[in-house]
Amino acid sequence: MTNTESKVAIKFRFDLKSFLCFLLIFVIEVIIALFVKDSIIRPYGGDVLVVILMYYFFKTFVKMNPLPLAIGVLFFAYAVEIGQYFNLVEVLNM
Repeated sequence: MTNTESKVAIKFRFDLKSFLCFLLIFVIEVIIALFVKDSIIRPYGGDVLVVILMYYFFKTFVKMNPLPLAIGVLFFAYAVEIGQYFNLVEVLNM
């Protein structure tokens, strides 16, 4: 008898290439936060870069299939954006 259930294998490790990508994107995010004062790059470009930043952060420490990792990061980003839309911080009195 064979097991037909699909399992997502997660292994912990350290990937230097992913970490360097994370650091590069983090430096770009800091530069945007400190020096860019516009209405396009800072609010929209920064949000896009932060999702890529989170992907590389998790990819640095977790070895798994890239698609589930990307989907998980994307759903987390959607949850954050929905929380911002509904002013979740004010609703929770934070």
